[in-house]
Amino acid sequence: LDVVRTNIERLSGSVVVSSQVGQGTTFRLTLPLTLALVQTMLVTVHKTLYAVPVTSINGAMYVAEAEVSTVRGKPVLDWQGATLPLIDLREMFIHPHLTTGEANGIKPSIVLVNWGKHRVGLVADRIIGQQEIVVKSLSPLIGPTPGLSGATILGDGRIALIVDVPGLVNKALRAQRTSSKQGE
Repeated sequence: LDVVRTNIERLSGSVVVSSQVGQGTTFRLTLPLTLALVQTMLVTVHKTLYAVPVTSINGAMYVAEAEVSTVRGKPVLDWQGATLPLIDLREMFIHPHLTTGEANGIKPSIVLVNWGKHRVGLVADRIIGQQEIVVKSLSPLIGPTPGLSGATILGDGRIALIVDVPGLVNKALRAQRTSSKQGE
């Protein structure tokens, strides 16, 4: 037990042991959130890496392979008999000054995600691939960051921002409602 306690404390965790005569002993191990491992799909938007949790992903494709159209001036994807709204990560994470990926010779990609009853497509410049990451929470000094749940440092030293799919979908829906009311 001493070796376990030493190693857990080295990771900034703790071990609490409580005993009651005739009842037994309880061992409570606490590890920091930074040790949470998450399987993700890495995508890029310009030079920024984003990690989308695989638990939210339903598929991925290139824009050229998909039927993209517009409904009320907003891009949508016709996929498996459903019309899914598209969320451009450049717009959601404030990259409006950048040209679109297609103009740069990049074939944009769509990552299809689910959150509750909502199904949407996230538009990124490129899909890098799947990778298991260690979650690092964002500092409270940064303030609220809708659509992002943390960050990670990849094996090669690059930083990837972790996409909070529910937060991103909510942010997109709020933005859509706001623009709809302004257009009326």
